[in-house]
Amino acid sequence: MRQIARFSARRPWPILVLWALVLAAGVAFAGGAHDHLRGTDLRIPGTAADRAADLSERQFGSTISIAVLLEGPPKVLERRGPEIVRRLQRIDGVTVLSPWGLGGARTLREPPGQALLTLQVAKPFQQIADQTTPAVERTLRDAVRAPLRSEMTGLAPLVRGINDATVDAVGRGERIAVPILLVLLLLIFRSPIAALVPAVCGVVVTALGTAVMGLLGRWIALDAIALNIVTMIGLALGVDYSLLIVSRFREELAAGAEPGEALERALARAGRTVLFAGTALVVGMLGALAVAPGGLLVSTTIGVIVATVLAVLAALFLIPAGLAVLGTNVNRWQFAPARASRGAGLSLR
Repeated sequence: MRQIARFSARRPWPILVLWALVLAAGVAFAGGAHDHLRGTDLRIPGTAADRAADLSERQFGSTISIAVLLEGPPKVLERRGPEIVRRLQRIDGVTVLSPWGLGGARTLREPPGQALLTLQVAKPFQQIADQTTPAVERTLRDAVRAPLRSEMTGLAPLVRGINDATVDAVGRGERIAVPILLVLLLLIFRSPIAALVPAVCGVVVTALGTAVMGLLGRWIALDAIALNIVTMIGLALGVDYSLLIVSRFREELAAGAEPGEALERALARAGRTVLFAGTALVVGMLGALAVAPGGLLVSTTIGVIVATVLAVLAALFLIPAGLAVLGTNVNRWQFAPARASRGAGLSLR
């Protein structure tokens, strides 16, 4: 650990520039990361539901149903309904059972003012979620106008909805969590500079984690929920691990050590703790990866591993380089004596 500290103290700017370039590439790639991740797979291998789904596919082929409910004034519904059905029928692979088609049951238009359309789609599930469901949504948006309304449901729309909500939650969660973290870190360190260091580390880890998950999604079937996991765990561990390093560094400065020596001591003690904690977590998750059933749990496990590895690397290389540049300025604009540094230091002895 002391060798890492000496390396960071001698070459802080090249290290920071390298991290900045990697971060810029990650941010540029992270914008489309979710495009390389699949929708959440709700099937768990080995369960009764999974065996039933396999039996159904063997006997009847890979056909997925999407239900569409049309509502509105009965006369308007009767006039526009057939045209809506014809437009849905034009979508590749879609067959529509409706009240206005051959074999349409009377119960599909009861009660008055409602009509149920059943769309049978003969395609692989992932294609239905990624291609057919958006096509149905666009058709309904264009064809169904007031006073008519439409609602769509089914496994494929549900999975797509989970996927979209997952991606939206990533950005929304960061916008909520980061300001709260900054306030808490400011209360702990009583210095805006010291508070910014762990917060920046957490943001860097989440940005790079998102990019890595998108990169892995090109070769591994990963669920979109992995983005949530890498964001939550990456932000938590990035802040936690860097907080240990910064706390120990400030404690050594307070004890009278020069910045270079303080950095060496901080990494020699807190750095070992970070490395051990991160390694233990990764090893544990690798064990879980061997027994985790289903794509959802596998994606969750991989997300935790990616976030942990990036958090450890940032705490051991990015943070020391930043502290080497800051030196005693890490305590600049301190508005009150820090209360948590001693406690953090004692826990690492």
